[in-house]
Amino acid sequence: MAVCVNSMRTEPDRYASVYPCGYGFRNAANNPRRQPLTWWGPTAAKLDAAARSHTEEMAQKNYFSHNSANGESPFARIARFGYPSGYVGENIAAGQPSVLSAALAWMCSSGHRANVLRCGYDEFGSGFASRQGSQYGAYWGQNFGCSKSDGSCNSCGANPPPAPPKPSAVPAPAPAAPATPVATQAPAPPAATPAAPAPAPKPTPTPRPTSAPLPWPLPGFFKPPAPAPAPKPTPAATPVATPAAAPAAPAPPAQNAPAPAPSAPAAGLPASWTGSTIPGDGVWWRPIASGSALAGPVGRDVRYQASTFAVSSSGAYNVTAVATGGWDNYCFVYKGEFKSDAARTNLVKGNDDFPDVGACGFAKLPLDAWPATYTLVVTGYGRPNAGAYAVSVAGPGDVAKKE
Repeated sequence: MAVCVNSMRTEPDRYASVYPCGYGFRNAANNPRRQPLTWWGPTAAKLDAAARSHTEEMAQKNYFSHNSANGESPFARIARFGYPSGYVGENIAAGQPSVLSAALAWMCSSGHRANVLRCGYDEFGSGFASRQGSQYGAYWGQNFGCSKSDGSCNSCGANPPPAPPKPSAVPAPAPAAPATPVATQAPAPPAATPAAPAPAPKPTPTPRPTSAPLPWPLPGFFKPPAPAPAPKPTPAATPVATPAAAPAAPAPPAQNAPAPAPSAPAAGLPASWTGSTIPGDGVWWRPIASGSALAGPVGRDVRYQASTFAVSSSGAYNVTAVATGGWDNYCFVYKGEFKSDAARTNLVKGNDDFPDVGACGFAKLPLDAWPATYTLVVTGYGRPNAGAYAVSVAGPGDVAKKE
């Protein structure tokens, strides 16, 4: 989700032909130009953990609201996870079958779009959960924040907007409401009023931003969950207001601006999934990152979980695994067959602390297109390190995870 949303924030013209509502907001989306939001690091990880916690609770307890089941507000929830600033925002959505469809729905709602494009945020986290039998099936969440306690973040530049995009081979769909309810925590007066009830239209497939159809997903690989049946008309969730910020501080000099995220090569449909090394797939003796040797005693009998995936186009992909709660995880990517008792065989690369404890992964990792397959192994640095995690893989082609 991080790569997809940052792509819409920094290169909104890329999706001009597939916004379900059309692209009447082009000028506002491009002026000023936005920098990518940071989605890794110690403070962004707290936003990520809060978003994952809330989406998982909505799926498990079968409800859709900014407030937690116990009445806790988004602000209190994000603060409980240790975020250092009160300058935060939240978007949630339910029922969309993919990251792309959820992001497009947010961009077609003014309140959600304002959160995605806001210059006063410099980082964000995301969450996803699904549960069969729940009202909407899939639940999505984003938490945005300014990492500076005084709210002086500025993630916008002064570059002029690009030239209008050339016509695409894919016709833009007629304006339509999002397939399922979405809600936002866009800044508004504290006494925000609920939106008027509106019937939920039947879900419609979102065209992918390309004119060449691909035989994808592959047989035996993960397919996005089917949209849940259209619910009976219900009121849209009430927007939650962001605390009023102090008078805006002057924009900091460029050299003091938040460091931008790695340039995202994404053009295809990314994939994200969650897992846990408890119990996982067992224990193994992990190698060191280079694969030149097995780790010392600290790397023996460590829990792990392996996931196989493939990509539709060769190129550079961003692969990340963020540990829930910040436990010290370690990532390894294998090409072709993976055997835990032959941990150095077929190893492409390993990584620890990307960029800090609690996340591992690879920026612009070269991957070959199907029929090549890859296995991502998420494990711990040592025997005590284990727990849940969330994976994101995105790049120039579509990504599919094996079932």
